[in-house]
Amino acid sequence: MPLEIGISTEELFRLVIEEAKDVAIFLLDPSGHIITWNEGAKRIFGWSEGDVLRRHFAMLFTPADRESGAPDRELEMARETGRGSDTRWHMRADGGVFFSDGVTTPLREDGAIIGFSKFARDITDRYLTERRLAAQLALTNLLNSDMPLEIAGRRIMQTICENLGWDIGAL
Repeated sequence: MPLEIGISTEELFRLVIEEAKDVAIFLLDPSGHIITWNEGAKRIFGWSEGDVLRRHFAMLFTPADRESGAPDRELEMARETGRGSDTRWHMRADGGVFFSDGVTTPLREDGAIIGFSKFARDITDRYLTERRLAAQLALTNLLNSDMPLEIAGRRIMQTICENLGWDIGAL
């Protein structure tokens, strides 16, 4: 049924998805292969539609997450609970990573799952800011403590490394 603006609801939804440049929106078949890819997904992940269609969405996960089975667990959670949350590092086409907040939901027809929708946003800046603020708070608390300098120094380095994702640090 056409809306007052002169286009159908289906056409309006298509336009919304096409114009969502800050949100990756794509559809998966029941086994997790990518079947649609919006402009936001291209911008965020860096892959063109032709690069990803018919490929398993596991390609968007880091190697460590692929090895641990995270893509399959996300689809299974979506199947079982109706929603698979996804807040983690993801891969870009150029090999870089970004921190993403996403959700995968099953698409059903007559009760049967016919695929999944996936929405994801790049929240890297917010995530890194939160990590820096957490490190600052932890360091402030350590510096205000009465512990000996030798112990405080080790804890300061440990806090910095843990909160900023460093593997090693020296003081």
